Amino acid sequence: MKRTQIYLDHKTIDLLKHESRRSKKNISGLICEALREKYGSKKKPSSMVDEVAGIWSNYKFDSETYVRKLRNDNRITRLYGKK
Repeated sequence: MKRTQIYLDHKTIDLLKHESRRSKKNISGLICEALREKYGSKKKPSSMVDEVAGIWSNYKFDSETYVRKLRNDNRITRLYGKK
């Protein structure tokens, strides 16, 4: 965790104090909880994988053709002239 400082008006502080007493949570916990609800919490890596799974399913990719193109590429000749 990282410590940070924020400035709040008196009305907001009073609301947080009241909610803190009611819920028996500290003010920093209430602020963190509200930020997570508003802006979302960090997702687990496995859920990110689930979201992108199948994203390339309609893409036709031939690895053999790709490798052969790389091997036949003349990039070095283009960059540095004749071998």
